[in-house]
Amino acid sequence: MFSLKLKYIALVLILISCFAISSKNLVLAENQEVINNFQVTANIDENSTVSIQEIITYNFGTNQKHGIIRFIPNKYPLEGKTLFLDIVVLGVNDEAGQTLPYTAYQEGNNLVIKIGSPDVLITGQKIYVINYQVKAGLNYFTDHDELYWNVTGNDWSVPIERASFNLAFSQALAFLTSKDIQTTCYTGPLGSKASNCIISTSTPEMITFSIANLKPNEGLTIVAGWPKGLVKEQPKHYFQSSSNNPTLIFLSILISIVIITFIILFRMWWKIGRNPRRTKVIIPEYEPPQGLIPAEASLILTEGIFNTDKITTATIIDLARRGYFIIKETSTKIFFENVSDWTFIKTNPQPANDQLNDYEKYLLGIIFEEGDTIKLSQLNKPLDYSDFQTRTKALDSAMKSLNQGLITKQLMPHNPYDLTRKLDKWKDTVSIILLFSFVCAILFFHGHDNSLLTLFICLLFFYVLRFLFSIFGHFMPSLTEKGLQLKEKLLGFKLFLKTVEKDRVKFHFSPEAHPEKFAEYLPYAILFGLEKQWAKLFMNIDAAVPNWYQNPAGTHLNSWYLVYGISNMTSGLKSSGLSSFSRVSGGGFSSGVSGFGGGGFSGGGGGGGGGSSW
Repeated sequence: MFSLKLKYIALVLILISCFAISSKNLVLAENQEVINNFQVTANIDENSTVSIQEIITYNFGTNQKHGIIRFIPNKYPLEGKTLFLDIVVLGVNDEAGQTLPYTAYQEGNNLVIKIGSPDVLITGQKIYVINYQVKAGLNYFTDHDELYWNVTGNDWSVPIERASFNLAFSQALAFLTSKDIQTTCYTGPLGSKASNCIISTSTPEMITFSIANLKPNEGLTIVAGWPKGLVKEQPKHYFQSSSNNPTLIFLSILISIVIITFIILFRMWWKIGRNPRRTKVIIPEYEPPQGLIPAEASLILTEGIFNTDKITTATIIDLARRGYFIIKETSTKIFFENVSDWTFIKTNPQPANDQLNDYEKYLLGIIFEEGDTIKLSQLNKPLDYSDFQTRTKALDSAMKSLNQGLITKQLMPHNPYDLTRKLDKWKDTVSIILLFSFVCAILFFHGHDNSLLTLFICLLFFYVLRFLFSIFGHFMPSLTEKGLQLKEKLLGFKLFLKTVEKDRVKFHFSPEAHPEKFAEYLPYAILFGLEKQWAKLFMNIDAAVPNWYQNPAGTHLNSWYLVYGISNMTSGLKSSGLSSFSRVSGGGFSSGVSGFGGGGFSGGGGGGGGGSSW
């Protein structure tokens, strides 16, 4: 009987606990603020003015607030200047058309619209209709114009249950239909290239972009492009400061910074950047130095400057020649044009006793990341922000290791990769000091004449400093005596490939007797930019095509056709991300950068910002 009572008591306690927890969650849910709907409609007139209406359905829950704050960036710092986007607030009202109290003011780089009254508290769901115009808010290109717009902004601290953007075809775009408009979108946190919004045509004259369930700090960014000539191109306006002409004291400070920087860099170059002697007279060498791969040879020639396009192509051809994979050229007819593509086929097993350095491993890892067979066109895909960061770190590590290998071989006294990175940090630090001095001068000398001259002088000093670092960074890497001897041999081999003719080389080797030399020396010819001269020597030679390159030309070697195919393949490599890729921007108005073609991302373009309650 006693144990039965204990069971009843335990059951009651459990029910009370569950009720308390659910009540607490209910209270938390009621107190949580959320944007139920963020609806934006845009119209573009013939003068490139964008009229925007934002309908924000904001749910305060049980919280007592005065209203919301909406901020929109209108100043976008670019390199050496600030782009000013002219945004004019037309009014704020509720869903019934009643005017709501608001104040609009500038705060930093944002236009802030503070809606509500400090004497009135509100709760629950409220609807705010904000109307404003953006002058010259479009991007202009040679083949199209576009609206690249951050609809919601990525700085809302509350979730957005639904966001949509309606582009209405009126006035300037009256003759277009949705089929004439090129569109794309980006969603998620700042920098994301995810494109999972829904693009639909609600009417023939309107395109709708929509997305549901955006988390805090996630946003919707859209891009819409149309043919040239429908809107009048407007010049971009750059923010002009009312700064004054600095005094001779300030000017002397700037000159002193430049002189001190020059002296430090010159002493640094004199100590570690000079080669032990001058290069001797170059004589032809009829074979490349032993024990070097093309990427290392390129770094010896440039003394540490990384020419990514040539190094990538030469290394890929060298890896294929050494048996790591086969390159198969294919051709597809699209309409009336033959479009080439290249398939990389991994060979198994890989060659024995053939060591790979980190850069070669990096290239193989990128090429065969998704399988043992991959087309070059499949490698040309946009990277999201995390993949971009991962690949950048991997490439940085591979390049650093490649330079470190030259130090191990006693060809270089210092790692040029670390040296140039260190100089880049110093350049940024000195530039910040100079810009800080410039800002101080603007504030201190406010009211004087010749403000534009002051601006010009300060920017001139800024770029002179950066130019100094770039010049010394180029000449700072050096070679050891052994490395300099190797560079002379490479220059001699380059001279041989450059001046090659049948009558000049017949005493050294006959192309007919040694057709294998074509493939063996081809990576170096690519590295030197002399692949066409090298192919010319082996024209009309009856030899088999190298087994690592398959093409539709047949089974006999056509050196000119093979080099022509590799040259076209190089163009594909440049856009695939294997040789180089642009860094993802951290946000802001991308003036002159299209939102199409992999250049766009969530948080890019104009508009954006975010908001909060108050």
